[in-house]
Amino acid sequence: MTGTSQAAALGARLDRLPLSPFHRRLVLALAGMILFEWVETYAFAFVAPALRAQWGLSLSAVAVVAGVSSLGAFAGGIFGGYLADRVGRRRTLLICVSVYCTATALCIVVQNPWQLIVARCTAHFGAQGMAVVAIVVLTEFVPAAARGRLQTYKVAVGSLGPF
Repeated sequence: MTGTSQAAALGARLDRLPLSPFHRRLVLALAGMILFEWVETYAFAFVAPALRAQWGLSLSAVAVVAGVSSLGAFAGGIFGGYLADRVGRRRTLLICVSVYCTATALCIVVQNPWQLIVARCTAHFGAQGMAVVAIVVLTEFVPAAARGRLQTYKVAVGSLGPF
């Protein structure tokens, strides 16, 4: 068998497999990751007024913190996909989750706006790298007939984060 026909045979086998507890646990784990990403992203809207009062920040400074966080997410998405192809999906997920958790914890202890910018940018870098790889992991492990539904469940659980 050639490489292409082997890949097609593996894909066909995956599509014939029934959903199992492994698939449910995978969806729950990935949904949990997305949930925490969204919680951290939207929590800033509630923290910003307190930071503005405590540090005497202008609205422009708060906007810079939020904007740089988006740049971190952009870079994390690109780097997460690149790294997943180079070192593997699992290792990349673990790296991105570690970066995200560490940077989010650092957001708690920052002392000035510049530290907050770096911590939030890094947190969003890890979170978006994690989100990009989560999409691919679910696609690679779930039969085609259930992919769309399980991706929707994952995102639906994640979207509970802002609440």
